[in-house]
Amino acid sequence: MAAIADGTRMTAWLQSKDGTTGENRPKSLLGMLIGDDSEPDKDIRTFASGEEFDREWKRLTGEEG
Repeated sequence: MAAIADGTRMTAWLQSKDGTTGENRPKSLLGMLIGDDSEPDKDIRTFASGEEFDREWKRLTGEEG
């Protein structure tokens, strides 16, 4: 039953404004029931400038100099 509900919710979401932009994807009821935590946590960072981004990119990729 949970799989059917997931399919119905996904179909409705795909036809919505959020679905066309990939936002607010519904969570899987079946996944919640069986304890599937396959959705990775997202670490989102923002930067005030391109230079700030470049400095962080160099730090993360080991290109600091």
